[in-house]
Amino acid sequence: MSEYHTKPYPVTDYSPNNYRQTVDSIPPGWDLYIHPQGWVYFKNRQVRVVTDEDVRIPETLKSVEQYISSFPISELDEHMEILLPHGAMPGEHGLTLVVNHSLCIASHYLDEVRTTNVCKLDPYQVNRLHRLFWNYLQGHPAHVPTPANAEQEVRDALTWYHVDNLISGSRSTVPFSKMECEDLLKILNDTQVDWQQGSISRTVFLAWLSREIWSFRDAERYGQYTIKQSNVLRADRLRTGPASVTPLVLPAYISIPLDFVINVVFFAIPRTYLAHVKAASEYHGRLSSIQARWEQYIDRIVREYQDFLLIATVLLSANVSFLAINDLSPIATAAGIVSVFASLGSIIVGVFLHVEASIQ
Repeated sequence: MSEYHTKPYPVTDYSPNNYRQTVDSIPPGWDLYIHPQGWVYFKNRQVRVVTDEDVRIPETLKSVEQYISSFPISELDEHMEILLPHGAMPGEHGLTLVVNHSLCIASHYLDEVRTTNVCKLDPYQVNRLHRLFWNYLQGHPAHVPTPANAEQEVRDALTWYHVDNLISGSRSTVPFSKMECEDLLKILNDTQVDWQQGSISRTVFLAWLSREIWSFRDAERYGQYTIKQSNVLRADRLRTGPASVTPLVLPAYISIPLDFVINVVFFAIPRTYLAHVKAASEYHGRLSSIQARWEQYIDRIVREYQDFLLIATVLLSANVSFLAINDLSPIATAAGIVSVFASLGSIIVGVFLHVEASIQ
């Protein structure tokens, strides 16, 4: 037994020649399943073990069997199974995921997923167990049917998110926007299948949605606070906002000339643009809101660049006309030439920025 604790899973050679020699057969008792994205995993129904290790390779199969022999399989209920962690050695059960399909929960601790113990857990723990289950099912959807209540729970959650978007508007922090809720509900309606026939891809879709829903509930402390407590916490969150980054303090010999250039030479325009960028980048609970603000900001920048190019072109024409005047002093001529080149540079920069912003 001691050698089990000193020898990890063997390093597998996945070169084409070696791979062709290892895929000829699947070990007795093991079944191969293919994820819609293309990878394979294996399950032994007799011992109720799922693994991502390639048990077609004899050395890997031996290590997996050694690990299984060290786990208390007999303590699993009929509707349970375990997922072996990658690279774990026999006796190291801390990362083994125990899955309870009847309750749609999973945990790294066997006692937490027993049917008799779930009612003793607090809501925060239950949220976490649901999230772990759906994360597991998203990666291993082919060997079990979709839980019967999965679609109804997803529909209920999406319906509430849709309603919350209508009620709260831009203050809504639910994980999906109003348009996203409508699109997701439409996909659910368009992909309905006979549950007896099943669909692995649909299982992955529902598992992904359920994982996002339970992740949001986990973050929001779903089922733990009263309405008064919840409103206080949300108000505090909106008032304090995200943790700010400590600004960089520059030495005086750098900050004073820099402030002069920004505030006097460039009329504080860089500070205005920086404020706009910060406003467009603020996170208020949904990434789609950031995307919408950035799209609006880019459209605004494009319009500003168009006006900027028009002004620079008029200024360039005026400077050229000014240089055509006879008997100009050398100083005036030099200033006019500098102004012409400055206008040309402004036009070139403006055209470049306009093109870049339009592409974005």
